[in-house]
Amino acid sequence: MAITSMDGVIAGGRPPIYYRSTISGGLGEPPWFTPFYLASIPGAAAAPTSGMSGTALTSYPGQIPFTNPPVGQSTYLTRFSANPLRSGGGAMLADRLWHSSGINLNTPAVQTVNSVAFPPRDVNQSSDGEGVYIAVEIATTLGSGNAVFELSYTNSAGVAGRLGYTIPDNIGSSQPSGTFCCFSLQSGDSGVRSVQSIRLTAGGYLVGTMGLVAYRPISLITCIPNALSLGVDCLTGAMPELFNDSVPFLVFRPDTNTATEFESLIVFSQG
Repeated sequence: MAITSMDGVIAGGRPPIYYRSTISGGLGEPPWFTPFYLASIPGAAAAPTSGMSGTALTSYPGQIPFTNPPVGQSTYLTRFSANPLRSGGGAMLADRLWHSSGINLNTPAVQTVNSVAFPPRDVNQSSDGEGVYIAVEIATTLGSGNAVFELSYTNSAGVAGRLGYTIPDNIGSSQPSGTFCCFSLQSGDSGVRSVQSIRLTAGGYLVGTMGLVAYRPISLITCIPNALSLGVDCLTGAMPELFNDSVPFLVFRPDTNTATEFESLIVFSQG
């Protein structure tokens, strides 16, 4: 069953979900940031402790609330807006499929990950990884140092030995908890099925705690300073589907290094 009309969107509308947090200041490169670990509405998440192979996620304390629909129905995003009070930028709503912990920041050696299987929530509702991407996520504020990371992964077509690198290249010192640095994909790839290893390839070593995150972008919007937002709805946002057991979370790309309050309104419809 699927929603195919505006009447269906209205009839299946769920109560709006309000999100509020603070975006840390002092962000250099990379600029993406998630308030996942900060005091917020809903409450802050705890950093993962599942080790290098990580955990496949079907729920996680601190996520944006999500309830599976009745059997035979589907869930769609029908409204997404975000309002940073002192900074413009971009806001992404994403589904968090997997995360890990335990990256050693003081060695150039290859570190084995061999991720557990991702849950079947790629763009095709499978575990192949189409439209799934990987990021390094900082769990505790970094001390001195800088580094470039290389990721070895299997792409969504099942080809192993593919390589990706952090974007931007260099992760520098003093990046706050929540800094979110995406990996590039090798030419021709359109998603990640699994992660085999990670290593520091350049720069110095870092002090702090990092893990990896597999995520599927749901929607991306432009934000304007002073509490203005270019949000999307069921018409302008193409009404993407969120599959059962999704773990929604937010990532923000501020256009300044100034700390800012941040709020978002999210509406799902089920039918």
